[in-house]
Amino acid sequence: MLKGEHYHFYCKPDGGGVAPTLYQHVLGLAEHKVWVWDAYFHQPDGAIFGAFTHSGVEVKIITEPKVPIEAFKSGCVAAMETAMSAAVKVGCSVTIAQAKAAFADWKNHDRFLIVDESRVYLIGSSVSYYLSVGESTGAYEVTSVADKDLIIKAFNYYWMALDKVGNVASHSF
Repeated sequence: MLKGEHYHFYCKPDGGGVAPTLYQHVLGLAEHKVWVWDAYFHQPDGAIFGAFTHSGVEVKIITEPKVPIEAFKSGCVAAMETAMSAAVKVGCSVTIAQAKAAFADWKNHDRFLIVDESRVYLIGSSVSYYLSVGESTGAYEVTSVADKDLIIKAFNYYWMALDKVGNVASHSF
């Protein structure tokens, strides 16, 4: 992993066959909330939350599943169940929203990871690339307060619109 001041880059040829760990490291810092905005989040990607070190974390995911939202939730929860320790599961919840439910032309390619509404990352590739030795990828930590506020505001805008149409699925551990 190459690290600059705010940008982290995983170079697959130099990775030594080991998956990048930045996403997991940031999730390990989460104490209250994790918001994932990734149109390509897949059911097995729920395993990434095995990096949690605190119980009671609220997870929100905005994605575009290729299966009905309830089925998607079941697969994601199964991956989380397997990956998370019993102690961390206590009080943890996950809510998944299907983006196209409210926005027929939703085409958001950017991916964001928001932790405790204080750490914000622009993620270069989908979560699955952080669970395997997929491809080279990077993540940029947003440090500007104005930019963090903008990304959080945009996430909340989409989340409220999706919640309003009711195409969300929730699970509490």
